[in-house]
Amino acid sequence: MSSARVTRKHMADAASERATIILFGTVLYIAAHLVFYALWARRRSLFKAEKPIFYYHLVSVIFLLLVVTALIGGRASTRNLAAGVAALSVHGIYTISFLELWSLAQGGFSLSILQIAAAGGDPGRKDVVRELQAIGDGKRSDRLRALQQMGLVAQQPAGLVLTRAGVAACVLLRMIVRTANLRSLG
Repeated sequence: MSSARVTRKHMADAASERATIILFGTVLYIAAHLVFYALWARRRSLFKAEKPIFYYHLVSVIFLLLVVTALIGGRASTRNLAAGVAALSVHGIYTISFLELWSLAQGGFSLSILQIAAAGGDPGRKDVVRELQAIGDGKRSDRLRALQQMGLVAQQPAGLVLTRAGVAACVLLRMIVRTANLRSLG
């Protein structure tokens, strides 16, 4: 067997091994991230707000990106790059799933209606309707405050208006909707 074949085989084996390390390491890292939240972080008041939860995941994916980049290093084979993309994709799926479940667990209309129904209450009673309206008003206020803090909307005498950054975000989102050929935004 020629030395060129041996070298190519050795490089392919090394790329395969590195790709396995990237993928297996990502699964372990995501499991540790979830366990850390479940056993420690969720009991802290800091992690009861939306922004810290978002940053918890943002820092996590940036850390994973840096580790994957370091592992691939100068050995950017197709297999290693595919493993890196797969690792970041798996983290993205985990993050979106986590944030969706976290948001649902924070309480909302659906969860409140189910709790009322489970307790044998009538969701049509005026006091229950007022309670649900208060939940909706609180969520709307929180969302608007977050948009103001991000600089996407500003309070004017006529009401809330989009800032330049808000207009840019709307244009970007419309382009994404158009590119993805979405028919409905609801």
